[in-house]
Order: sequence, then C-alpha cells, then structure tokens
Amino acid sequence: MDKLAREKKQELISDVTLNMRLKQTFSKINYLQKGFELYSDDSCNSIVFTFDNEVDPDPDFGGVVLGEILLEGNSIIMTITSLVDSEKMRKETLMENVSDFSFSFFSPSQKKWITNWDKKETCLPVMIKLHINAKDYCYIFNQENPIELS
Repeated sequence: MDKLAREKKQELISDVTLNMRLKQTFSKINYLQKGFELYSDDSCNSIVFTFDNEVDPDPDFGGVVLGEILLEGNSIIMTITSLVDSEKMRKETLMENVSDFSFSFFSPSQKKWITNWDKKETCLPVMIKLHINAKDYCYIFNQENPIELS
C-alpha cells in the first residue's frame, strides 16, 4: 500500500472513530437528569455537558459524568470528570492533526445555528454541529419534543 493510500485509510479510521464516539456520547445526554448541564464556555472553545457513561470498570466513572470537548494543541479531546469524586478526570483523544475546530448549536426558538449555548437557555438545542478540518459533523439530540427548562 502506498503512502497516500495509508494516509487516506488512517484519516477514514479516525473519522469513523470520532463519529462513533460522539454519536454514542451525545445519545446518552439525558435532559431530564437532575443536575443536567449543556453549554459552551464563555469563549466558545469547549462544549460542557453531562451524560450517562453507563457501566465502567471504575465505579466513579459509571453512570452520569461531566464531559467536555475541546481542542488541546492539535487534538480534539474529551475530558470525563467523575461526579462522585470531582478530583478524578480522564482524557480521551477523539482526533489528532486538527487545524480547525469550531461548533454551533441549532436553536429551536431562534430557528438558526448559533455559536454559543448558554446555561440559561430555556430550551435545548435540536442539533450540534462540529466543524473539524473543513468537515461538518452534525448530531441530533435524542428528544421527541424540545423540552422547556424552568
């Protein structure tokens, strides 16, 4: 296999791995969970959210945890912080060799893409779009109807 074919194969594997992990993660966001969080940080450099990490060999990382997706150096990483022991955190590299990263949320109330999702929003985004190295990845949140937060 020549060098170009190996690079394309690695790019495809990286793309599929990222997609699978984010689809799994975003599908486990439970809007009805007590203590639910979903927001972008003030500088719009990261997305912070709670999700159900399900069963984990380390009980502190099983169940609902706090996740954050951000660009660190040239890698997109996801940190997972235990809600049982906030001192415990994991870092998972989702994609390497990233030169361009941004995200936006589709607001059901504004009916358009916005770059910042505030903790104070009264409804949840319908979708999130990650822009990575000139590609867009869209994920629909698991909801039958937009849920009003009070």
